[in-house]
Amino acid sequence: MSNPASQRVFGSPCLSFLAIVLLSVGLAACNGPTDSENETIIVVDEDAAVVDAAVITDAGMAEDAAVVMMPDAAPPEPDAMVTVVQRKVLHEVFSGSNCGPCLESANRIAELLEAYPDVHTIIKYQIGSDPYVSREAVQRRMFYLPDDAETYSIPFVHADGVNGFHPNEVNNDQGYLAADLERFASVPTQLRMQVAHTREGQTLDIDVQIEPLQDYPSENLRLFIAIIENVTYNNVGSNGQTEFHQVFKKMLPDQDGIAIEPLTAGMALSVSRQYTFQGAYTGDTGIRNMVNHANEHTVEEFSDLAVVAFVQDMATLQVHQSTWDAPLHPEPQGTVAGQILGSTGQPMADRPITCCDDEQCLSGTTDAEGRYAFSGLSYDPRKIEVVAPEGHMDLIFVQEVGEFRDPVTATVPTVSEEMTPWPAAAGGSITLANGVLTLAAPPEALDFGIGIDNAIVARQTP
Repeated sequence: MSNPASQRVFGSPCLSFLAIVLLSVGLAACNGPTDSENETIIVVDEDAAVVDAAVITDAGMAEDAAVVMMPDAAPPEPDAMVTVVQRKVLHEVFSGSNCGPCLESANRIAELLEAYPDVHTIIKYQIGSDPYVSREAVQRRMFYLPDDAETYSIPFVHADGVNGFHPNEVNNDQGYLAADLERFASVPTQLRMQVAHTREGQTLDIDVQIEPLQDYPSENLRLFIAIIENVTYNNVGSNGQTEFHQVFKKMLPDQDGIAIEPLTAGMALSVSRQYTFQGAYTGDTGIRNMVNHANEHTVEEFSDLAVVAFVQDMATLQVHQSTWDAPLHPEPQGTVAGQILGSTGQPMADRPITCCDDEQCLSGTTDAEGRYAFSGLSYDPRKIEVVAPEGHMDLIFVQEVGEFRDPVTATVPTVSEEMTPWPAAAGGSITLANGVLTLAAPPEALDFGIGIDNAIVARQTP
Protein backbone atom coordinates (compact mmCIF):
# COMPACT_ATOMS: atom_id res chain seq x y z
CA MET A 1 0.00 0.00 0.00
CA SER A 2 1.63 3.25 -1.09
CA ASN A 3 0.94 6.85 -0.24
CA PRO A 4 -1.81 8.08 -2.60
CA ALA A 5 -1.21 11.72 -1.77
CA SER A 6 1.77 13.99 -1.46
CA GLN A 7 2.95 13.78 2.12
CA ARG A 8 3.17 16.62 4.58
CA VAL A 9 6.41 16.65 6.53
CA PHE A 10 6.99 18.42 9.82
CA GLY A 11 10.22 18.96 10.04
CA SER A 12 27.76 -5.45 21.81
CA PRO A 13 24.09 -5.69 22.71
CA CYS A 14 23.12 -6.68 26.23
CA LEU A 15 21.80 -10.23 26.22
CA SER A 16 18.38 -11.30 27.47
CA PHE A 17 17.97 -13.32 30.61
CA LEU A 18 17.73 -17.09 31.04
CA ALA A 19 15.96 -18.81 33.90
CA ILE A 20 18.33 -19.98 36.64
CA VAL A 21 21.65 -18.32 35.94
CA LEU A 22 24.70 -17.61 38.07
CA LEU A 23 24.16 -14.51 40.19
CA SER A 24 27.64 -13.12 39.72
CA VAL A 25 27.81 -13.25 35.94
CA GLY A 26 25.95 -9.98 35.48
CA LEU A 27 28.46 -7.97 37.49
CA ALA A 28 30.43 -7.60 34.29
CA ALA A 29 29.38 -4.60 32.21
CA CYS A 30 27.52 -5.03 28.95
CA ASN A 31 28.26 -2.11 26.70
CA GLY A 32 26.91 -2.19 23.15
CA PRO A 33 27.53 0.53 20.57
CA THR A 34 25.09 3.41 20.77
CA ASP A 35 26.43 5.78 18.16
CA SER A 36 25.23 4.17 14.95
CA GLU A 37 23.86 6.47 12.26
CA ASN A 38 20.23 6.88 11.34
CA GLU A 39 19.33 3.50 9.92
CA THR A 40 18.29 3.33 6.30
CA ILE A 41 16.77 0.24 4.73
CA ILE A 42 16.79 -0.62 1.02
CA VAL A 43 13.49 -2.17 0.02
CA VAL A 44 14.11 -4.56 -2.84
CA ASP A 45 10.58 -5.37 -4.00
CA GLU A 46 7.93 -2.80 -4.72
CA ASP A 47 5.47 -4.33 -2.23
CA ALA A 48 7.91 -3.69 0.64
CA ALA A 49 8.06 -7.31 1.71
CA VAL A 50 11.70 -7.02 2.56
CA VAL A 51 12.73 -10.64 2.91
CA ASP A 52 15.67 -9.89 0.60
CA ALA A 53 16.32 -6.37 1.87
CA ALA A 54 19.79 -5.13 2.62
CA VAL A 55 20.66 -2.91 5.56
CA ILE A 56 22.92 0.09 5.19
CA THR A 57 24.02 2.22 8.11
CA ASP A 58 25.81 5.11 6.47
CA ALA A 59 24.65 8.68 6.77
CA GLY A 60 22.29 8.34 3.80
CA MET A 61 18.64 9.01 4.61
CA ALA A 62 15.34 8.62 2.84
CA GLU A 63 13.98 11.69 1.14
CA ASP A 64 11.59 12.64 3.92
CA ALA A 65 14.08 12.31 6.78
CA ALA A 66 16.02 15.44 5.88
CA VAL A 67 12.98 17.72 5.78
CA VAL A 68 12.26 19.43 9.07
CA MET A 69 9.62 22.01 8.19
CA MET A 70 6.31 22.01 10.00
CA PRO A 71 3.14 22.98 8.11
CA ASP A 72 1.96 26.47 9.02
CA ALA A 73 -1.67 25.46 9.27
CA ALA A 74 -3.50 22.32 10.25
CA PRO A 75 -5.37 20.44 7.50
CA PRO A 76 -9.05 21.35 7.15
CA GLU A 77 -11.64 19.40 9.11
CA PRO A 78 -15.33 18.94 8.24
CA ASP A 79 -17.61 21.89 8.90
CA ALA A 80 -20.27 22.57 11.52
CA MET A 81 -18.83 22.00 14.97
CA VAL A 82 -21.41 20.51 17.32
CA THR A 83 -19.57 20.07 20.59
CA VAL A 84 -16.03 19.85 21.86
CA VAL A 85 -14.35 16.49 21.37
CA GLN A 86 -10.79 16.02 22.54
CA ARG A 87 -8.51 14.88 19.76
CA LYS A 88 -6.10 12.09 20.70
CA VAL A 89 -3.09 12.58 18.49
CA LEU A 90 -1.95 9.30 16.96
CA HIS A 91 1.83 8.92 17.01
CA GLU A 92 3.12 6.34 14.57
CA VAL A 93 6.74 5.99 15.62
CA PHE A 94 9.11 4.14 13.30
CA SER A 95 12.13 2.97 15.24
CA GLY A 96 14.57 0.10 15.72
CA SER A 97 16.87 -1.35 18.36
CA ASN A 98 19.96 -1.18 16.13
CA CYS A 99 19.44 2.48 15.22
CA GLY A 100 21.62 4.76 17.36
CA PRO A 101 19.44 7.92 17.21
CA CYS A 102 16.37 5.84 18.04
CA LEU A 103 17.43 5.66 21.70
CA GLU A 104 17.36 9.45 21.99
CA SER A 105 14.07 9.70 20.11
CA ALA A 106 12.42 7.01 22.27
CA ASN A 107 13.39 8.84 25.46
CA ARG A 108 12.33 12.22 24.07
CA ILE A 109 8.91 11.01 22.92
CA ALA A 110 8.22 9.07 26.13
CA GLU A 111 9.05 12.07 28.32
CA LEU A 112 6.84 14.40 26.28
CA LEU A 113 3.82 12.11 26.01
CA GLU A 114 3.94 11.21 29.69
CA ALA A 115 3.04 14.83 30.42
CA TYR A 116 0.00 14.67 28.09
CA PRO A 117 -1.73 11.38 28.93
CA ASP A 118 -5.17 12.37 27.66
CA VAL A 119 -4.28 13.72 24.21
CA HIS A 120 -2.23 10.97 22.60
CA THR A 121 -2.08 7.39 21.41
CA ILE A 122 1.05 5.70 20.12
CA ILE A 123 2.18 2.74 18.02
CA LYS A 124 5.88 1.84 17.87
CA TYR A 125 6.76 0.06 14.65
CA GLN A 126 10.10 -1.65 15.32
CA ILE A 127 11.60 -1.90 11.84
CA GLY A 128 15.02 -1.59 10.22
CA SER A 129 17.11 -4.49 11.51
CA ASP A 130 15.15 -4.82 14.77
CA PRO A 131 14.36 -8.48 15.56
CA TYR A 132 10.64 -7.64 15.70
CA VAL A 133 10.50 -6.07 12.22
CA SER A 134 7.40 -7.25 10.35
CA ARG A 135 6.07 -6.87 6.82
CA GLU A 136 3.00 -4.98 8.04
CA ALA A 137 5.17 -2.51 9.96
CA VAL A 138 7.47 -1.90 6.98
CA GLN A 139 4.54 -1.44 4.64
CA ARG A 140 3.02 1.10 7.03
CA ARG A 141 6.29 3.06 6.84
CA MET A 142 6.30 2.87 3.04
CA PHE A 143 2.69 4.05 2.94
CA TYR A 144 3.83 7.55 3.92
CA LEU A 145 6.54 7.71 1.22
CA PRO A 146 6.20 8.51 -2.50
CA ASP A 147 5.13 5.64 -4.73
CA ASP A 148 8.60 5.25 -6.24
CA ALA A 149 10.43 5.17 -2.88
CA GLU A 150 12.79 2.24 -2.43
CA THR A 151 14.28 3.19 0.94
CA TYR A 152 13.10 4.41 4.30
CA SER A 153 14.89 5.87 7.30
CA ILE A 154 14.43 5.73 11.05
CA PRO A 155 13.74 7.27 13.48
CA PHE A 156 10.69 8.99 12.05
CA VAL A 157 7.24 9.96 13.36
CA HIS A 158 3.90 10.60 11.72
CA ALA A 159 1.47 12.42 14.02
CA ASP A 160 -2.14 12.04 12.88
CA GLY A 161 -0.82 10.95 9.50
CA VAL A 162 -0.20 14.39 8.01
CA ASN A 163 2.58 15.61 10.32
CA GLY A 164 5.83 13.81 9.50
CA PHE A 165 9.10 14.66 11.26
CA HIS A 166 12.41 13.41 12.60
CA PRO A 167 11.86 13.53 16.39
CA ASN A 168 15.44 14.61 17.16
CA GLU A 169 16.10 17.04 14.30
CA VAL A 170 12.83 18.94 13.98
CA ASN A 171 12.70 22.55 15.22
CA ASN A 172 16.32 23.19 14.25
CA ASP A 173 17.54 20.20 16.24
CA GLN A 174 15.53 21.11 19.33
CA GLY A 175 13.48 18.00 18.70
CA TYR A 176 9.79 17.29 19.19
CA LEU A 177 8.36 19.88 21.61
CA ALA A 178 5.30 20.28 23.79
CA ALA A 179 4.20 23.21 21.60
CA ASP A 180 4.08 20.86 18.62
CA LEU A 181 1.91 18.31 20.41
CA GLU A 182 -0.40 21.03 21.71
CA ARG A 183 -0.85 22.36 18.18
CA PHE A 184 -1.64 18.89 16.82
CA ALA A 185 -4.11 18.26 19.65
CA SER A 186 -5.88 21.58 19.02
CA VAL A 187 -7.01 20.58 15.51
CA PRO A 188 -10.81 20.18 15.82
CA THR A 189 -12.44 16.80 15.47
CA GLN A 190 -16.03 15.69 15.75
CA LEU A 191 -15.39 12.00 16.03
CA ARG A 192 -15.71 10.06 19.24
CA MET A 193 -14.10 6.63 19.47
CA GLN A 194 -13.77 3.85 22.01
CA VAL A 195 -12.03 0.48 21.87
CA ALA A 196 -12.02 -2.45 24.27
CA HIS A 197 -10.80 -6.02 24.11
CA THR A 198 -11.02 -9.26 26.03
CA ARG A 199 -8.59 -12.15 25.83
CA GLU A 200 -8.78 -15.89 26.18
CA GLY A 201 -5.36 -17.48 25.82
CA GLN A 202 -3.95 -16.24 22.50
CA THR A 203 -7.31 -15.01 21.16
CA LEU A 204 -8.41 -11.36 21.35
CA ASP A 205 -12.00 -10.17 20.84
CA ILE A 206 -11.99 -6.48 19.96
CA ASP A 207 -14.88 -4.01 19.84
CA VAL A 208 -14.60 -0.51 18.35
CA GLN A 209 -17.29 2.17 18.71
CA ILE A 210 -17.30 5.17 16.36
CA GLU A 211 -19.67 8.09 16.97
CA PRO A 212 -19.58 10.92 14.41
CA LEU A 213 -21.04 14.22 15.62
CA GLN A 214 -20.99 15.60 12.09
CA ASP A 215 -20.77 14.17 8.59
CA TYR A 216 -17.50 12.76 7.28
CA PRO A 217 -18.48 12.33 3.61
CA SER A 218 -15.18 10.98 2.30
CA GLU A 219 -15.30 7.75 0.31
CA ASN A 220 -11.74 6.98 1.40
CA LEU A 221 -12.17 6.33 5.13
CA ARG A 222 -10.59 3.31 6.76
CA LEU A 223 -10.59 1.97 10.27
CA PHE A 224 -7.27 0.61 11.49
CA ILE A 225 -7.06 -1.73 14.47
CA ALA A 226 -3.54 -2.34 15.76
CA ILE A 227 -2.54 -4.78 18.48
CA ILE A 228 0.46 -3.58 20.50
CA GLU A 229 2.45 -4.97 23.41
CA ASN A 230 2.99 -2.49 26.23
CA VAL A 231 6.56 -3.59 27.02
CA THR A 232 8.96 -5.94 25.25
CA TYR A 233 12.49 -7.02 26.20
CA ASN A 234 13.60 -9.70 23.74
CA ASN A 235 14.31 -7.42 20.77
CA VAL A 236 17.39 -5.76 22.27
CA GLY A 237 19.90 -4.52 19.71
CA SER A 238 23.04 -2.39 19.72
CA ASN A 239 21.71 1.09 20.59
CA GLY A 240 21.50 0.69 24.37
CA GLN A 241 17.74 0.29 24.76
CA THR A 242 16.82 -2.57 27.09
CA GLU A 243 13.04 -2.32 26.94
CA PHE A 244 10.57 -1.12 24.33
CA HIS A 245 7.08 0.29 24.80
CA GLN A 246 3.83 0.13 22.78
CA VAL A 247 5.42 -2.26 20.27
CA PHE A 248 3.36 -3.10 17.17
CA LYS A 249 2.39 -6.76 16.80
CA LYS A 250 -0.48 -7.04 14.29
CA MET A 251 -2.90 -4.95 12.22
CA LEU A 252 -6.40 -6.32 11.61
CA PRO A 253 -6.84 -7.78 9.15
CA ASP A 254 -3.55 -6.42 7.76
CA GLN A 255 -1.79 -3.12 7.02
CA ASP A 256 -4.61 -2.03 4.67
CA GLY A 257 -7.13 -1.73 7.49
CA ILE A 258 -10.91 -1.94 7.14
CA ALA A 259 -12.78 0.15 4.56
CA ILE A 260 -15.78 1.94 6.07
CA GLU A 261 -18.61 3.93 4.51
CA PRO A 262 -18.83 7.73 4.81
CA LEU A 263 -19.82 8.66 8.35
CA THR A 264 -23.10 10.44 9.03
CA ALA A 265 -23.68 12.63 12.08
CA GLY A 266 -25.59 10.79 14.79
CA MET A 267 -25.22 7.35 13.19
CA ALA A 268 -22.85 5.31 15.35
CA LEU A 269 -20.77 2.51 13.88
CA SER A 270 -19.73 -0.64 15.76
CA VAL A 271 -16.98 -2.90 14.46
CA SER A 272 -16.00 -6.19 16.08
CA ARG A 273 -13.04 -8.34 15.17
CA GLN A 274 -11.43 -11.49 16.60
CA TYR A 275 -7.83 -12.44 16.15
CA THR A 276 -5.88 -15.48 17.34
CA PHE A 277 -2.10 -15.45 17.43
CA GLN A 278 -1.00 -18.75 15.94
CA GLY A 279 1.64 -21.17 17.15
CA ALA A 280 4.31 -20.42 19.72
CA TYR A 281 6.62 -17.49 20.43
CA THR A 282 9.67 -17.26 18.21
CA GLY A 283 12.77 -15.21 18.86
CA ASP A 284 14.31 -16.28 15.57
CA THR A 285 13.04 -13.34 13.55
CA GLY A 286 14.68 -10.44 11.77
CA ILE A 287 14.86 -8.53 8.52
CA ARG A 288 15.50 -11.70 6.49
CA ASN A 289 13.20 -13.89 8.52
CA MET A 290 10.16 -11.83 9.47
CA VAL A 291 7.49 -13.32 11.68
CA ASN A 292 5.06 -15.60 9.84
CA HIS A 293 1.69 -14.97 11.49
CA ALA A 294 0.30 -18.19 10.03
CA ASN A 295 2.28 -20.35 12.46
CA GLU A 296 4.22 -18.21 14.95
CA HIS A 297 4.18 -14.94 16.87
CA THR A 298 6.47 -12.54 18.75
CA VAL A 299 4.22 -11.74 21.72
CA GLU A 300 6.21 -11.95 24.94
CA GLU A 301 3.29 -11.64 27.37
CA PHE A 302 -0.32 -11.93 26.19
CA SER A 303 -1.60 -10.22 29.33
CA ASP A 304 0.41 -7.16 28.29
CA LEU A 305 -1.36 -6.60 24.97
CA ALA A 306 -3.45 -3.52 24.16
CA VAL A 307 -5.34 -2.21 21.13
CA VAL A 308 -5.10 1.09 19.23
CA ALA A 309 -7.86 2.07 16.80
CA PHE A 310 -7.98 5.05 14.45
CA VAL A 311 -9.89 6.38 11.44
CA GLN A 312 -7.83 7.72 8.54
CA ASP A 313 -8.69 9.29 5.21
CA MET A 314 -6.55 7.44 2.67
CA ALA A 315 -6.69 10.32 0.18
CA THR A 316 -5.55 13.13 2.50
CA LEU A 317 -3.70 10.94 5.08
CA GLN A 318 -5.52 12.81 7.85
CA VAL A 319 -6.24 10.73 10.94
CA HIS A 320 -9.56 12.09 12.21
CA GLN A 321 -9.42 10.44 15.62
CA SER A 322 -7.69 7.65 17.53
CA THR A 323 -8.25 5.76 20.76
CA TRP A 324 -6.71 2.91 22.73
CA ASP A 325 -7.25 0.74 25.76
CA ALA A 326 -3.62 0.72 26.87
CA PRO A 327 -3.23 1.61 30.56
CA LEU A 328 -0.55 4.18 31.19
CA HIS A 329 0.89 2.00 33.92
CA PRO A 330 -0.39 -1.57 33.47
CA GLU A 331 -0.78 -3.74 36.52
CA PRO A 332 2.06 -6.27 36.61
CA GLN A 333 0.99 -9.77 35.61
CA GLY A 334 4.25 -11.71 35.68
CA THR A 335 4.84 -14.92 37.64
CA VAL A 336 7.74 -17.11 38.67
CA ALA A 337 7.20 -20.72 39.71
CA GLY A 338 9.26 -23.82 40.29
CA GLN A 339 10.19 -26.73 42.52
CA ILE A 340 13.07 -27.16 44.94
CA LEU A 341 14.55 -30.66 45.25
CA GLY A 342 17.20 -32.21 47.45
CA SER A 343 20.33 -33.87 46.11
CA THR A 344 18.58 -37.25 45.85
CA GLY A 345 15.52 -35.79 44.10
CA GLN A 346 13.25 -35.56 47.16
CA PRO A 347 11.03 -32.43 47.43
CA MET A 348 12.30 -29.76 49.78
CA ALA A 349 9.10 -28.95 51.68
CA ASP A 350 8.47 -25.98 53.97
CA ARG A 351 11.71 -24.21 53.04
CA PRO A 352 11.85 -20.42 53.41
CA ILE A 353 12.15 -18.80 49.98
CA THR A 354 12.39 -15.18 48.87
CA CYS A 355 11.82 -13.57 45.47
CA CYS A 356 13.70 -10.28 45.09
CA ASP A 357 14.24 -7.50 42.62
CA ASP A 358 16.55 -4.55 43.27
CA GLU A 359 13.90 -2.76 45.36
CA GLN A 360 12.06 -5.34 47.46
CA CYS A 361 11.77 -9.01 48.41
CA LEU A 362 8.68 -11.20 48.67
CA SER A 363 8.80 -14.07 51.17
CA GLY A 364 7.14 -17.48 51.24
CA THR A 365 7.73 -21.19 51.83
CA THR A 366 7.74 -24.19 49.55
CA ASP A 367 4.72 -26.51 49.76
CA ALA A 368 4.68 -30.23 50.51
CA GLU A 369 5.97 -30.97 46.99
CA GLY A 370 8.71 -28.39 47.24
CA ARG A 371 6.86 -26.06 44.87
CA TYR A 372 6.66 -22.27 44.99
CA ALA A 373 5.02 -19.48 43.00
CA PHE A 374 5.04 -15.67 43.13
CA SER A 375 2.63 -13.63 40.99
CA GLY A 376 1.75 -10.01 40.21
CA LEU A 377 5.36 -9.23 39.30
CA SER A 378 6.81 -6.77 36.84
CA TYR A 379 8.76 -8.38 34.04
CA ASP A 380 12.23 -7.92 35.50
CA PRO A 381 14.22 -11.05 36.41
CA ARG A 382 14.09 -12.07 40.07
CA LYS A 383 16.71 -13.39 42.42
CA ILE A 384 15.39 -16.47 44.22
CA GLU A 385 16.95 -17.44 47.57
CA VAL A 386 16.23 -20.73 49.31
CA VAL A 387 17.23 -21.43 52.93
CA ALA A 388 18.27 -25.08 52.90
CA PRO A 389 18.10 -27.50 55.85
CA GLU A 390 21.16 -28.41 57.89
CA GLY A 391 23.77 -30.26 55.90
CA HIS A 392 22.74 -28.61 52.63
CA MET A 393 23.85 -25.46 50.87
CA ASP A 394 21.69 -22.36 50.69
CA LEU A 395 20.70 -21.73 47.09
CA ILE A 396 20.65 -18.48 45.12
CA PHE A 397 19.65 -18.30 41.48
CA VAL A 398 17.89 -15.96 39.09
CA GLN A 399 14.65 -16.72 37.31
CA GLU A 400 13.06 -14.95 34.37
CA VAL A 401 9.58 -13.55 35.01
CA GLY A 402 6.80 -14.43 32.59
CA GLU A 403 3.18 -15.30 32.04
CA PHE A 404 3.63 -18.64 30.30
CA ARG A 405 7.19 -19.50 31.39
CA ASP A 406 7.72 -23.12 32.32
CA PRO A 407 8.35 -23.73 36.05
CA VAL A 408 12.00 -24.33 36.88
CA THR A 409 13.52 -27.10 38.96
CA ALA A 410 16.46 -26.34 41.26
CA THR A 411 18.44 -28.87 43.24
CA VAL A 412 19.97 -28.11 46.64
CA PRO A 413 23.27 -30.02 47.01
CA THR A 414 24.72 -31.27 50.27
CA VAL A 415 27.66 -29.61 51.99
CA SER A 416 29.89 -32.53 51.02
CA GLU A 417 29.46 -31.86 47.30
CA GLU A 418 32.08 -29.84 45.47
CA MET A 419 31.48 -26.11 45.45
CA THR A 420 31.46 -24.09 42.25
CA PRO A 421 34.36 -21.57 42.36
CA TRP A 422 33.31 -17.95 42.64
CA PRO A 423 34.42 -15.99 39.56
CA ALA A 424 35.92 -12.52 39.74
CA ALA A 425 33.10 -9.97 39.91
CA ALA A 426 33.69 -6.25 39.59
CA GLY A 427 31.89 -4.31 42.28
CA GLY A 428 31.06 -7.30 44.49
CA SER A 429 32.67 -8.73 47.59
CA ILE A 430 32.58 -12.01 49.48
CA THR A 431 33.14 -12.40 53.22
CA LEU A 432 33.23 -15.46 55.45
CA ALA A 433 32.13 -14.81 59.03
CA ASN A 434 30.74 -17.20 61.63
CA GLY A 435 30.60 -19.95 59.07
CA VAL A 436 28.40 -17.99 56.66
CA LEU A 437 29.50 -17.01 53.17
CA THR A 438 28.01 -13.60 52.41
CA LEU A 439 27.72 -11.90 49.03
CA ALA A 440 27.55 -8.13 48.67
CA ALA A 441 26.68 -7.01 45.14
CA PRO A 442 25.15 -3.94 43.46
CA PRO A 443 21.77 -4.03 41.67
CA GLU A 444 23.62 -4.67 38.40
CA ALA A 445 24.11 -8.22 39.68
CA LEU A 446 20.74 -8.93 38.11
CA ASP A 447 22.28 -8.60 34.63
CA PHE A 448 23.35 -11.95 33.27
CA GLY A 449 24.87 -13.39 30.15
CA ILE A 450 23.48 -16.41 28.38
CA GLY A 451 24.76 -19.92 28.96
CA ILE A 452 25.40 -20.15 32.71
CA ASP A 453 23.01 -22.55 34.40
CA ASN A 454 22.27 -24.02 37.85
CA ALA A 455 25.36 -22.74 39.69
CA ILE A 456 25.52 -22.52 43.47
CA VAL A 457 26.87 -19.19 44.65
CA ALA A 458 26.54 -19.35 48.44
CA ARG A 459 26.75 -21.93 51.17
CA GLN A 460 26.31 -22.19 54.93
CA THR A 461 28.68 -24.46 56.77
CA PRO A 462 27.56 -26.51 59.77
